[in-house]
Amino acid sequence: MNIKKTALLILGLSFLSISALVAEDRTLNGTGLCPKCSLKEGSKCSNALIVNENGKDVTYYLTSKMKHKEFFCEGKTANLNVTGTVGEKDGKKTIKPKSIAVAEANAEVTLVGTGLCPKCALKEGGKCSNVLIVNEGGNDVKYYLTSKMKHKEFFCEGKTKGLSITGTVEEKGGKKMLAAKSIEKK
Repeated sequence: MNIKKTALLILGLSFLSISALVAEDRTLNGTGLCPKCSLKEGSKCSNALIVNENGKDVTYYLTSKMKHKEFFCEGKTANLNVTGTVGEKDGKKTIKPKSIAVAEANAEVTLVGTGLCPKCALKEGGKCSNVLIVNEGGNDVKYYLTSKMKHKEFFCEGKTKGLSITGTVEEKGGKKMLAAKSIEKK
């Protein structure tokens, strides 16, 4: 290999190394909680965000206790946006937060879970309707759909796992209500 080719190779590898070090900020949406209190991990309070990625819960550990008491301590905060640099440390996914905020009310979300009829499957209520059960941080959370959209196809007479629903969420009467815009099986 001649000197010119070697110099170009070294220059190219240097550029790739530098570009790999420059990380882009990402915004993750999920449920904020304290790993010590909610997951029984570690001996000190810290911050974590449980994000649903392709139907699986993935835990991102925040590298700071930014807004710990506001969003993570003594309970869980659903629909939390954390913007920052994503990385990995000791085999765990991390995010170095730059901002943390509850997502806008009526912001569109996509939830993946199991669809069923609460009347038939859960013995709730007097009329058939639709509910999506989503596992968030190890707990099943019920999202009641505001319409019977695709009821016979996905909710009636059994359970449909891997159901992806896009829409807006709001809380009414202590229940999470999901106004669905689209429903599909993953």
